Amino acid sequence: MVSGLRIIALVVAVPALIAAVHPIHAARVELVAVRNGDVAATVRVYEEDFAPGRDFRAISAYFDRHVILTAANGSRVLLRPVTTTTEGDRLRIVLVGWTRTPLSGGKLQVTLLHEKFDDQVNVVDTRNAGGKQQLVYLRGDDAQLLN
Repeated sequence: MVSGLRIIALVVAVPALIAAVHPIHAARVELVAVRNGDVAATVRVYEEDFAPGRDFRAISAYFDRHVILTAANGSRVLLRPVTTTTEGDRLRIVLVGWTRTPLSGGKLQVTLLHEKFDDQVNVVDTRNAGGKQQLVYLRGDDAQLLN
C-alpha cells in the first residue's frame, strides 16, 4: 500500500520533473511573403535543442539544409537570420529572404531538428498571395505545396 506521504511526494515531484525537460519536441514557424517579394520567417525552437545557438553563420548553414523553400518557378529562396532573442526556454529566430516569383505554387520542406529527435514536429503557418495555410512536418515528410 502506498502511504499518503509518498503520494504527496509524487504529486509534487512529477510536475517539477516534467517542467525541467520538455516532453514534446516541436518547432513553430511563421512564414510570410508579401507582394514585393520580401519573405520573412519567425522560428521558435527550444534553445537547448538548437545546436547552432545564436551564431548567425551557423544558423544560416543549418537553415540552408533544413528549410528548403522554393518559389513557383522552382528557384530556391534562401532565408538569412537578422535577429535572435530568447523567450523563456525558446529561441526566437527571425530570417528574411527575397524572391521575384510568387511562393504560391512553390514548395516548402521543414526538417528542423529531425536529425536529432525522432518525434520532432514542425508546425508552419504560411501567409502569402495564395492565402493562409498550416503545414505539419514529421520526420521523413516530403516538401509540401504552398497555396
